[in-house]
Amino acid sequence: MIIEGIPSGDLECWCLLVTKETFIKLTGKKPDQKYDVGRFAKKGSLHRYMIYPHDMLGIDAHDKSLYVISVEAVKKEKVK
Repeated sequence: MIIEGIPSGDLECWCLLVTKETFIKLTGKKPDQKYDVGRFAKKGSLHRYMIYPHDMLGIDAHDKSLYVISVEAVKKEKVK
């Protein structure tokens, strides 16, 4: 899976700011304009909706199991 997003947070957890289309694809729902817009999103940016680790990995948010996650991050200008 490849997710394009801007690293961010909500003052408690890290997240990625993604487009509306990516948000819907990963969560299966439309973003709530009050709760799903990142507080650190730049005004006018299409990348403004918060996606959390469990959304990215398809894990139930209430699952308390221990996971090992391996991630590779590549800056957009380096992607061909």
